[in-house]
Amino acid sequence: RCAPNPWSRTKPMPASKTASTWALEKGLFIDERLKRLGIRHGVTARTLGDMQHADRRRAALAGAGVVTEAHFLKQVHGTVIIDVPAASAPEAGAAADGWITASPKTALGVYAADCLPLFVWERRGRAAGVFHSGWRGTALGMPGKAVAAFSQRYGIEPRDLQAAVGPHIGPCCYKVGSDLEGRFRAESFSRDAGVLRLDLGAEARSQLLSAGLAEEDVSVSDACTSCQTQLLFSFRRDKT
Repeated sequence: RCAPNPWSRTKPMPASKTASTWALEKGLFIDERLKRLGIRHGVTARTLGDMQHADRRRAALAGAGVVTEAHFLKQVHGTVIIDVPAASAPEAGAAADGWITASPKTALGVYAADCLPLFVWERRGRAAGVFHSGWRGTALGMPGKAVAAFSQRYGIEPRDLQAAVGPHIGPCCYKVGSDLEGRFRAESFSRDAGVLRLDLGAEARSQLLSAGLAEEDVSVSDACTSCQTQLLFSFRRDKT
């Protein structure tokens, strides 16, 4: 197991108080449990601009209280997860879709515009990770693999983890073809006037629970990137 680190000086929030909501603070969606632990984080809203621009990334990081440079991946819609040891510089542009670290001075990011931004962390803040999980990654089991990475690399059991899925395209807007039906649980689909819709958040939640997380330790944002035009970017909606 990891030794305790200075990420957190507070006790973990009781399970009964883990609300499944994200609060919007200064252009960043914030999970209250991560905030309580002192882990600086956020999912950017549209008001902060396009995060492909380095100056906007720096501004967003500063708004979250992060003073170090954040590292990003070359995302390939897979399930490769990179472990970033303490005092180690992450490989720039590595082909992967997730990071984990036990170093409190490391800033890691993923891009998501409709896909799931998934945060997983040890409930006392000893280690944390962020993951990009679109339909392909979710079909390949990224949520479960994220949980397994903590056990394999840090000896942290699923019962000691919490998770949050940030804003993503919701089933209200995510119309899919019948070719995806065999890739996910039947419960993750719905039909409306013959239109098949996929609930990626529900699928991710199911995979996290199957991986061993407690139900009260998993939250899924209900903010839809496609519906909320003024608040969030959406590749599916805007084609950019």
